Amino acid sequence: MSGGHFGYKQYELQYVADTLIGDIARCKVKTSWREAYDEQVIERMEDGLKAILEAAVYMNRIDWLLSGDDGEDTFLRRLREDLKEAGCE
Repeated sequence: MSGGHFGYKQYELQYVADTLIGDIARCKVKTSWREAYDEQVIERMEDGLKAILEAAVYMNRIDWLLSGDDGEDTFLRRLREDLKEAGCE
């Protein structure tokens, strides 16, 4: 199995990001017990989501590099691909 240098903690960041996606969607909707958050607040939450996704991608790619599963060229290529796929570029 690849990686492991960081004890697979990058997957915890991915879990936080996945959870936050749903949280943000719920924050946009007014319910009987809560007002929807202001658009500025939601925008900052979305900025945070992007930062968490970016951190998870970097952590995963660096993990594979330091574990010897990726070389320098592969690291750079996969980093670009993963950042693009995550919507961070």
